[in-house]
Amino acid sequence: MALTSRRLHREEEEESVFVSMTDLMISILFIVMIVMAFFAKSAREDIPRIETLEKQIEWLTNKNEELSAKILLLEGVEKENVDLSARLSAARKKNSDLLRELANLKILYDDLKKENKDQKEKIADLEEMIEKLRKELLRLQAEVDRLLKLQEPDELALALSGISEDRRQLLDRLQRRLEAANIRVIVDEVSGVVRFGEDSVRFASAEHIANAGSQDNMRKIAEILSEELVCFTLGPNSGISNDCNPNSSVIEAVQIEGHTDIDGSVPDNFVLSTQRATSTYDVMVRHRPVLEGFLNANYLINNEIEAPGPGPQVLSVSGYGETRPVAFGTDGQSKRANRRIDIRFIMTTPKNVEEVEKLKQAVRRAVEQQEGVQ
Repeated sequence: MALTSRRLHREEEEESVFVSMTDLMISILFIVMIVMAFFAKSAREDIPRIETLEKQIEWLTNKNEELSAKILLLEGVEKENVDLSARLSAARKKNSDLLRELANLKILYDDLKKENKDQKEKIADLEEMIEKLRKELLRLQAEVDRLLKLQEPDELALALSGISEDRRQLLDRLQRRLEAANIRVIVDEVSGVVRFGEDSVRFASAEHIANAGSQDNMRKIAEILSEELVCFTLGPNSGISNDCNPNSSVIEAVQIEGHTDIDGSVPDNFVLSTQRATSTYDVMVRHRPVLEGFLNANYLINNEIEAPGPGPQVLSVSGYGETRPVAFGTDGQSKRANRRIDIRFIMTTPKNVEEVEKLKQAVRRAVEQQEGVQ
């Protein structure tokens, strides 16, 4: 508004100057006419004065020329003022339009400001709702994980079940193959024992060397055993593979156990039973030396610092004398049942999930070693 006022004031001043200059010019022309009339009258009277007047006329003429130049200048100013007036009118119109646009923008701004406030409130509500949903989602996820964990199978139980099943199948195969070779056996799947009575392995009273027929049976046992152990042991003779041993089951020990009846003293029976087990071991290993090359994984599992390679050999002997009878009584039939050779199969049994994985790694290494040798 102040700018507009200054422009109006300037325009009024310029118009006033123009009017004043116009009046001045008219007055000057009027004076010139009077002076000329005076000169004409006085020319006859006073020549000197004429000369003086001529000079004055010349001076007035010059002045008139100067005034004419100024008039031209003022006319240019007037024209410029006309242009300025048009531009001023256009500026006033544009200013008016801008004022209306500004008013509309202010209305829009106020609406947006109010809408923004409403949006902020809505956003705050949404954020609060999202946080509640996030907490609820975490709670539900924890519940789902808990339920899934309850439904997940126990890895250790699965591993032990697989190992137990592998031993059962091994015992079943041994029984079928031994009986096919006319060697009578009794299999106890619970304890993992293949039992050879006097029909299969017989010793003379108080003797630890079996008769010739029994030694032949021992050699057949060695042949069958050497073929079956390859898939459940480690070492240079291992033939472990996923096809024959998908559960990574490993035999810890195959114990040849000697047992006697109750005749004789307990110490003597311990010695005798151990000697009979040892002589059985000797016959079998002499016939199949490979039996001493079957190794277990016990060393790898129980040793805190793993050493390269597997553990000790699985085949071993023990004597129990009369302390583990299978028939209770003093009659001849009971004594005959207790005089026997047992081969007990003890599987490597992981104590936790970590040992399950450790055992699997040992089996994988054994397979890789065998593949490298081949």
